[in-house]
Amino acid sequence: MTISKFVVQTFVAVGVCLGGAGLALAEPMLSRLDPTADGYALVGRGFGTDKDKLRVFEGDTEIYAVLSLTDSRITMKSKPSGTVQHKVQVGSQTSNIITFTHPVAPAAPTLTRVESTSNGYALVGRDFGSDTTKVQAFEGPAAVRPERIISVAGDRIVVLSTPAGTVEHKVVVAGLASGVVRFTHGHATDAPSRAKTAGSPPPAVVAPTLSAVQRTSDGYALVGRGFGTDKTRVQAYEGSVVLAADRLASVTDDRIAVRSRPSGAVVHRVVLDGKPSEPLTFDHQTGMSLSLRVTPVSVIGGRGEEATGTVTLGAAAPAGGTTVSVSTFPGASATATTMVPEGQTSTSFKVHGSSVTSPQSGAVSVTAGRATARAAFMVLPASAASLAVSKLEVWTPGQAAGPPVFTNSTTAGGPATVFGVVTLNTSAQQDVVVSLSSNNPAVASVPSTMTVPRRSATWDMYFGGPDGVIGDFVITTRPVTTRTLVTIAATYGGIMKTAHVEVRPIAIQRVALNTASITGGQPVRAWVSLNSIAPAAGVVVSLASSNTALGVPPTLSIRGGDSEAQLTITTAAVTTLTPVTVDATFGGVSTTAQLELRPMVEVSSVSFSPASVIGGQTVAGTVRLTAPAPAGGAIVNLFREGRTDTTTLPGQVTVPAGQNAVQFSVTTFPVTTADTVTIGAIYAGVQRRAPLELRPDTR
Repeated sequence: MTISKFVVQTFVAVGVCLGGAGLALAEPMLSRLDPTADGYALVGRGFGTDKDKLRVFEGDTEIYAVLSLTDSRITMKSKPSGTVQHKVQVGSQTSNIITFTHPVAPAAPTLTRVESTSNGYALVGRDFGSDTTKVQAFEGPAAVRPERIISVAGDRIVVLSTPAGTVEHKVVVAGLASGVVRFTHGHATDAPSRAKTAGSPPPAVVAPTLSAVQRTSDGYALVGRGFGTDKTRVQAYEGSVVLAADRLASVTDDRIAVRSRPSGAVVHRVVLDGKPSEPLTFDHQTGMSLSLRVTPVSVIGGRGEEATGTVTLGAAAPAGGTTVSVSTFPGASATATTMVPEGQTSTSFKVHGSSVTSPQSGAVSVTAGRATARAAFMVLPASAASLAVSKLEVWTPGQAAGPPVFTNSTTAGGPATVFGVVTLNTSAQQDVVVSLSSNNPAVASVPSTMTVPRRSATWDMYFGGPDGVIGDFVITTRPVTTRTLVTIAATYGGIMKTAHVEVRPIAIQRVALNTASITGGQPVRAWVSLNSIAPAAGVVVSLASSNTALGVPPTLSIRGGDSEAQLTITTAAVTTLTPVTVDATFGGVSTTAQLELRPMVEVSSVSFSPASVIGGQTVAGTVRLTAPAPAGGAIVNLFREGRTDTTTLPGQVTVPAGQNAVQFSVTTFPVTTADTVTIGAIYAGVQRRAPLELRPDTR
């Protein structure tokens, strides 16, 4: 068996055509790993020079940080920590695995902001750890006394202290110091908006603007402004799914390159430091994008006031224009359809409010083709009561598009972020500071206050919202082991409104494969996703398969801060069509992906009927395969050995898709002495031969 395998590999290497598919690539081979200043280099052979065909793995995680590539060396800008298994894949060929122990460099803590609490403040960032004996919090040059540090949990340090004025804060963990963040204490304001870095003016908490989606060769780009350049602060959403950090190829202030190929119409958003952009719907099949803005976003009903809705397409309307359907909610009205003229990118329509006795809010929706966009709108009563909170709602980043229903929203504890939305009963003539509270801050915490600004494009985090009427704040959830219902309260003008957040344990959301059917023996890629980002320590997902032909590892690790991990699964050859499943389990939840393993199609035999003829007669030959031919058929090459002047035959035959055999004709010529010609067939690197005897005519 070993000799046979070697012969086949040698046959492929010299470039014989396999079923018309061209030359087979030699398997890449890793020989060693060399550390470099920026990361490391993989040394070996068979890597090629085409980056588009190369995939580099650290464990089960694909790394997109190739600095340079030659056939014998891959230079990577990546610094993994600890013992890591490395491998590469070129096209469909996978290399051997080499194991290398990288130096473990401790990470310095990162301090991003300071938040006020009811009895002090919280330092928010990452890499704080959980050991209070190794953590120091500084107020200026002085370290906070250890007994005043209430809790330390990876991304948050709660401090029982009430300094006055502007203070420089930093965190030191095991001797490694964070950067400095200045915070002005003693003001009733949303804490994140008060934080600033040393020596710079206070940064405005401004949401990013998403203006367009552009298709690229390896995915798409989100185009706009205000994205920043720090990948750790930016999240990109496809509908309700936040993309893993390694899917963001690059981030600049006006463009995010994404390695992803979603299908159909998808709602895209960009979130920076918890502040999301307005949604933009993009149809990845047709390339159409659609957005909507309504201004002003509130009117007094029954007084003839009107708002203007502006629809914007991502490209100029085609010949005949683009028809846009419009819908509203009770209390608001608009024309049923409008038209973007040929060659134009936008059009507008009017929205009116009916007479109402209490504020009525909802979404104005527009639809063009398969793309839909929404914007919030509010109809106010003619005689509004004294300024007060009229509604408190909760929105989660995973909420699907639809009517603005937020109460009793659900989120997975991660830690994850949800948003609270406060609605006043009328437009504020000045900034309004609303008091906030949580009945279980250990599970879902809120700032002590939030501000509804008098004039700002503050919106309800999904649809857009009225100036001076709607304000938002961040609700931070933490991991739980059981479903926990938390009540959030907002108070102003003597009126308290409440809403609920149900925090669920982190669990499996889905397991997906890059194909539904594959030939046994070929690798398949799998993605396992959680319903939220993993906590700092990461999570370990249990894996299983329904058949030993699927080489699934027992576990898969998802790193802290990621919501998804991927792996490559090996498959074994099968003799019949074999359905198998991949099962992933975590947090008491299991999900399954289906896969169909197809048998390897090879040449089984070559035969003739009859196998001995008088020269000059035509003979029927038959090529049989080990399994039905794949879609498109199997192109089998024919050859002969021996004399070439006694027979003619076609150079190749095609076995139709789904069939196991095909016949062909061999023309023979008269001979004076008995002769034997060997005729063979080759497909998928496997050859089979059969003799054909030619006899002289002695009659």
